[in-house]
Amino acid sequence: MESDSLLPPKLIAIREAMGPVARTLRSRSQTAPPQSGYVRDMVGLVSDHAGRLAGWTGDFADEINDQLALAATDAQVYRAAARVEARIECLLDDWDEVRSVKPHPPDERGWKLLVGTYRDLAEQVQGWLDEMLEILEDPAAAVERRGLADEETATITVSLTILPPPQAKPLSRWVRERARVSRRATGGLSLFAALLAGIGLGWLFGGDDD
Repeated sequence: MESDSLLPPKLIAIREAMGPVARTLRSRSQTAPPQSGYVRDMVGLVSDHAGRLAGWTGDFADEINDQLALAATDAQVYRAAARVEARIECLLDDWDEVRSVKPHPPDERGWKLLVGTYRDLAEQVQGWLDEMLEILEDPAAAVERRGLADEETATITVSLTILPPPQAKPLSRWVRERARVSRRATGGLSLFAALLAGIGLGWLFGGDDD
């Protein structure tokens, strides 16, 4: 590939290793899992997945920052890419678990919001992968598209920043209301809120004053 002459070997290895990861994410995101039946405790399901999302986000950030970014050899890049893919597969497995269940009518809104939270996170990761691969496929064209062709030295930064999904606040409100209606204790949700806030994900069950 002509663009390979513009890239150091590590970036060529990242492009080759992460291409299949991006394709796997897109394919699974677009494939609905088989239905598994009704969920009996939607508030409990949301609480459980809040904890999973907290763990996943921390682990995923570690794989990007401590493994892929620091990989020096082709072998290290491919090992790091495999670990990143494994973390993405975990996110997709949890998303499929939520998508596969059927909510009872009072829980349908909460279910849709939780499904949407996973979808938004998957789309953020997909966007990051696609942008990175677009640059690595043709660096010269990427520089041109970004209006940097006249720069003596062009630098393009591709960073993954997980933003709060728009479903987060509505989901938080739904959980509190549903818990009140069903007379459930919300102490467990407060515990999850502390856990999430500790790694920068307080948006899931954080304060919601509006």
